[in-house]
Amino acid sequence: MQTALLALIARFARDGRGNIALMSSLLFSVLVMCAAFGVDEGALYYDRRQLQGAADVAAIVAAGNIGNADRAARAALLDNGYLPKDIDGLGIVQPMGQYRDVSAIEVQTGSYRPARSTAPDQRFTPGGSNPNAVRVSVRSPGALYFASMFAEPPTLSAEAIASTEAIAAFSIGSRLLSLNDGILNALLSGLLDTTISLDVMDYTALANANLSLPDFLDELAKEVGLKAGTYDALLAEKVTYRQLTTALSKALAKDASANRAMSRFSKQAAFSRSEIPLSELFNLRDAGGMTIGEPGSRLELTVNALEVVGASAALGGENQIALDLSTAIPGVASSSVYLTLGERPQGTSWFNVGGRGSTVQTAQTRLRLVLQVGGTGLLAGTTLRIPVYLDLAFAEATLENIYCPAKSGKDRAVRIAAKPGVADLWIGDVTTAQMKDLANPANVKVATFAKVPLITVTGSAHVNIGNMKARPLDFSIADIESHSAKSVSTTDVAAPLFASLLGDLKLTVKVAGLGLNADAIGTSVSDVLKPLAPAVDSSIRSLLGLLGIKVGEADVWANGVQCGRAVLVQ
Repeated sequence: MQTALLALIARFARDGRGNIALMSSLLFSVLVMCAAFGVDEGALYYDRRQLQGAADVAAIVAAGNIGNADRAARAALLDNGYLPKDIDGLGIVQPMGQYRDVSAIEVQTGSYRPARSTAPDQRFTPGGSNPNAVRVSVRSPGALYFASMFAEPPTLSAEAIASTEAIAAFSIGSRLLSLNDGILNALLSGLLDTTISLDVMDYTALANANLSLPDFLDELAKEVGLKAGTYDALLAEKVTYRQLTTALSKALAKDASANRAMSRFSKQAAFSRSEIPLSELFNLRDAGGMTIGEPGSRLELTVNALEVVGASAALGGENQIALDLSTAIPGVASSSVYLTLGERPQGTSWFNVGGRGSTVQTAQTRLRLVLQVGGTGLLAGTTLRIPVYLDLAFAEATLENIYCPAKSGKDRAVRIAAKPGVADLWIGDVTTAQMKDLANPANVKVATFAKVPLITVTGSAHVNIGNMKARPLDFSIADIESHSAKSVSTTDVAAPLFASLLGDLKLTVKVAGLGLNADAIGTSVSDVLKPLAPAVDSSIRSLLGLLGIKVGEADVWANGVQCGRAVLVQ
């Protein structure tokens, strides 16, 4: 019996039939368990994506309704199949249907600043009186189908930040309040290497003419033969001064006096070989992607005709020019000017459209004005030579904030921080080589005013305008629509420019014998120069004003504002 049992066991051990079926049944159980875990993992991944998508939409909707962001975010979640538990009292109607539970939701308004120097997770700052972004954080329980027998469903979370695309247009320059046609004609002629001869009425008409920038660019596109494409494509072009001024003239068709003045100017500028790089004149940022001539809503941008004339002449013209202003300054026998214009820093322009942190700057400028004035008293019959030198760093304006209230577009506003450029003003001599070397300060030497037998008069003066700090300028929608300028200035120079220099003037009079009174000679020099101060100041303002530059001051315009759609930023 025992032998038979052992033989049966041995035969069973040798029998290989059914092994595959047994192993398959065991392996199938393992595969089913793996498949179950795979299904649960895939379901959780899908649920995470669904929850993230719902959070993204909620953030975008809330940012677009930032005045009521909390309600807007919850309503958006409900529309996407998620049921926040705290919608009672918010006036949100819950339609019939199946919803996923939301265990927690947090909606925060705040400020988003996309600065490259700031880590992405630190660009959103909750709170603030003028929020431009919303952060939505959502948590919801996930679903387990097979693992629920031995594991608790995990809690899924998602976070999204959306910001409104608020942009503004702004520019920096100088209101040209002192219109001297002789000086302006000489300056434009020198910059453009041609002959410009407009009168004061023409310049006044252009100074008073504001026009639509999109209308002007549409006309300019026709002049260069660009029939399709975007404004960015146009701004990548270089245009002749004739093309630019012809387009300006057509854009001013509704202003008869400005159109007539610009038409005259365009004909006179036709012989200029200057080319203007439009990208250094205008930076339209996202608005540059709009199609040329596209009808419908677009950002309303306004520019001044004379500002465009001066800014474009400075960009496309000569960097160093010499002018003879012999008849342009009353009370002066003759005068000459040497002017050096530096380039704007890379990436800046005269007119900019952008968000917070966008910047516009003027150009660094050096000006040497040499006055020839008749002497009096003991210097009667002698010509006094008075050299004036100005070294002006660039002025700067930065878009600091854009206010986009949810309730009314009439409450929109822009804040721009602006500061004038540091300036060094001298009565003294510099060389032409030093005028051209903008990278280094000039070595200003004592000037010789007069040198006649027995008498030598020398002198110098220096005024520094420094300690420039940016000051915020607030523009309401009324300021923007009326193209009103606002100014920042320094108090370092209380008196007009030339008078300030005369206040620091140090004279040295050397007299060889004859008992001549050196003090009397110095007084006679001062008496000759003091009455000239208003005319000299006016001339310098006209020269620099057309280039958008002031001494110790800067004028800023907010040219347009748009509170655009909300976009996902994080």
